This record gives sequence, C-alpha cells and structure tokens, in this order.
Amino acid sequence: MAFLSASQSELLLALIEGSAQGEPWEGVLRALVRQSGADCALLLASPLTGEPPRRILAIHAPGPRFINPDPAWLAALGLSPSAALRPGRIYALEEILDFNAPEVLARQRAMLAEMGIAHGRALRLGADGAGEALLFMARAREDFPASLAATLSSIAPHLAAALRLDSEQARLQLQASMAEEALARLGIGQIAFDTQGRVVAADPVARQALGFGMPFPAQPMPRLQLPTETALELERACATVAGSGIGEAILLDPRRGLWLALRKADQPGTAVIGTLRLPQDEEAQPAVGMLAAIHGLSRREAALAEAMSRGESIVEAGARLGLTRETARNYSKRIYAKTGTSGQADLVRLILTGLAPLG
Repeated sequence: MAFLSASQSELLLALIEGSAQGEPWEGVLRALVRQSGADCALLLASPLTGEPPRRILAIHAPGPRFINPDPAWLAALGLSPSAALRPGRIYALEEILDFNAPEVLARQRAMLAEMGIAHGRALRLGADGAGEALLFMARAREDFPASLAATLSSIAPHLAAALRLDSEQARLQLQASMAEEALARLGIGQIAFDTQGRVVAADPVARQALGFGMPFPAQPMPRLQLPTETALELERACATVAGSGIGEAILLDPRRGLWLALRKADQPGTAVIGTLRLPQDEEAQPAVGMLAAIHGLSRREAALAEAMSRGESIVEAGARLGLTRETARNYSKRIYAKTGTSGQADLVRLILTGLAPLG
C-alpha cells in the first residue's frame, strides 16, 4: 500500500476542503505555490474540451516578481493548445513552446522574458468529456525540483476527479438558476421544510416575500417569522403532510392574502415543499413582445391582450391604453381571430398557459 507524503496530504486536504465550499482550486494552488516555491500558479478551466476557458484563476507568491500579474498573458502566449497535451503528464516550459513557427517562438520568448518567467511546468487535467483544465506553474529564477513532477503526477487523478465534480456542480447550479428564474417570472417561490416546519432551503422569491436574510440567519435551520398561532399551524401541517402525503394549504399572511401550498417532498433531507405565489404587476410581466411575436399581433393589440389576461375588461384595458370603447372592441375581435380564441376567457387561458408570462 502506498502512503501519501506530507506534501501530498496537504494538497488533497486543500482539495477536499475547497470542494466542500464549492471552490476546490484556490487552496490547492496556494499549497502548490508554497510547497514548490513557485512565483505563480494558474488554472484555466473549460466546461468542455475545445471551448474557451470559462474562468482563469491565478495565485501568486507573496511579493510577486512578475511585471504584470494578470493571468491573461497565458492565453496571449499561444502555448501549445491543451488538447495537444497528454492528460496527466507533466510538461516543462520548453516542451509547450511553438518550435514549428520561428516568429511565434520569438514572440513567446519575448513575452516570457518581459514577464520574468524562466521556468514553468504544465499539467493538463481531463474529465472524460465533462471539461478540462490546464494547470501552469512558473518561476522567475531557478528551475523547479524534480519532486514537483512526482507530486503533480500523484495528485493528478484527484484533481481530475475534482474537475468532474466541479463541472457537475456548475451544471446543477445552471439548472437551478434557470428553474428559479422561470418561477420568479411567474411570482412563484418555494421553501423546503423539515417535519417540524423548520426551513431547509428557500429560493429568492420566497426569501424576499417572507423577509429572509441573505444568507439565512445564523442557526442552521431557521423558522419563518410568523405569529405564534400561524407558526404552530405550519408545524402541524408539515408533520401531517410528511406523514400522509396529502397536500395542504395554510394562510401565512391574511393582510396580503398570502397562502402557502404544502406537498410531500421527494428529495432526501427534506420533508415538505411549500409553494407561494405573489401577484405580478405590469412591469413584472413583460409579455407584450412575446404575445406579438407568437400570435402576429401588433404592439397595441398585444398590450390589450396582456391587460385582458390580468383580469381587466376590454373597456377598462382600452381606456388605460388610450383607446376608445369602439376601437378596443375592434382590437379584441382581431385578437380573437389571430389567436384562434372564442372570447376573453379562452384568451386568458391561452396566454396564461403559454410562454407569454415567461417573456
């Protein structure tokens, strides 16, 4: 059985701690700089092989010797593309310069000299189609010790695994943000509860509607700030819904008419999901352009249709838009014809179940 050296253990610990915080790379780069005596360590991470880097992270030793610490110089150097580097192998700086093009090589050497970089090591990390990263370390004076290559080789598989995890986390975060944005456009907020009515998680709409801080209060699982009677009702409802699987609705704020619909959760660590919906004003529903594009309406027709979908009568909506009673009625007939609806109720159903509220 192979045992980890102290330096390898430090790097893996930094990687694990960083992964738990959603940023695995900064701690590893700092540890590498400290262990190797590097003047700079940089990481270029790309979501998929061949795509431009989605982020560039640079860590510099205290008292950096580089003239320009901006990591963008690595891309400007035009070093050997990472796709040409074998994953897991450690490359010296001379191995990734372009010796096939004298003019390019001269430019690279000039830029390296300007930066004060004399020695470097590069490591390509592949994540099996989930993304890739290029780790580059530089020194201004003496070359790196041979032990650096051994250390990098030993932790390369762990770094590749962290890259896969990082890529998956980024994908999940994107999915979550898309879902939250779509729900927010509809005024919908969601809260996850445990069986005792304590908050496990809440989206931005719910936090704003119920007065949550950003982030949550200090306690790990806070409770909603509700009147005692309502808080007890919420606690009872969460326990009941979690046990029976039958949904309930409770009134959180009579003044605002704010209801919370509860349903049993399927996610581990969560007992109940609560959903609330806030009224949307005109500015929060930019649906006019969407309606015009989808149904071939003029902007005025689309504005009238959007107003009717929010419960205004034809006359009321027309007056607010500066239309006479007769003009508004003529517009409504054209709207029904273009949308294939038979009246205002049918038009409202079409609009509210379509893409317009998400425009």
